[in-house]
Amino acid sequence: MSSSKAARETRVREFIDITGASPQEAARFLKTTSYRLDAALEAFFNDPTAMRAAEQQRLSGGEGGTSIRNLDKLWDKYRDVEKPDEIHFEGTIRYCEDLGIAPEDIVMLAVAWLAKAPTMGHFSKKGWTDGWREAKCAATRSLANGARDVWKKTDVGPIPYPCRRDTIELQRSYIDRLRADLHKGDTFRKVYAFTFDYAKAEGQKSMQYEIAQELWKLLIPSDPAADFPTSHLDLWLEFLQTRGERPVSKDTWNLFLEFTRTIDPLFQEHDEEAAWPSVIDDFVDFARHSLACKDQPA
Repeated sequence: MSSSKAARETRVREFIDITGASPQEAARFLKTTSYRLDAALEAFFNDPTAMRAAEQQRLSGGEGGTSIRNLDKLWDKYRDVEKPDEIHFEGTIRYCEDLGIAPEDIVMLAVAWLAKAPTMGHFSKKGWTDGWREAKCAATRSLANGARDVWKKTDVGPIPYPCRRDTIELQRSYIDRLRADLHKGDTFRKVYAFTFDYAKAEGQKSMQYEIAQELWKLLIPSDPAADFPTSHLDLWLEFLQTRGERPVSKDTWNLFLEFTRTIDPLFQEHDEEAAWPSVIDDFVDFARHSLACKDQPA
């Protein structure tokens, strides 16, 4: 193979990795730009029809099979021996180690959300594979929205942007993106809501109090859309303990997040006529009484 032919084939592969386009489309754009990758990418991201076609290519699985094969190979490193379509606790621990994050790190909840994990410490092959393939699509869309301005500011051509997420190194590089996404109120809400079904015992409608307590301690102080002091969270947990540490319903779990985002520091503006669960109304009375007692002179 001549060096020029090898160089052209390399450009085609790079174009496909970045855009998700078919080999035919990649070759077409590169030929019209004399195989200058930056110019070909510029043309692609200025062509809505080509971008839609590439999106359909990704969604239909037409990636040449390379990404799927790579994900299969990575999956096999962590899968359960007896149930090869599942990753269990031991595999999850190894996966966390290879990603460079602790299992108790909040970003692991975002990873589980992205990978559609069915329950804590477990992954299904379909959810995990679909999640990481969708992460590639999201990365490509992000590139489409911002890459042109980046290219115009550099003299060295396009900045490498690893849209693929089919190796442990590329997934590890995505962790910072997930961590940043948790600082967006809407994404945080989605991860928080996902956590209920993820953390409750399989087949149960409610989450055990002990698990909910630890997750609230992890999640609530990290919510970018709330200003709910740790002292108020401590009051909430104390209140639930006085009620016998009952299991937490999905309704209570979800609405508690909204409560922390809207309640004032003194609990004076709580609307008892609104559709809050009774446990939250009762907590407000408990919190008001506790704060009033603290304000009284010794």
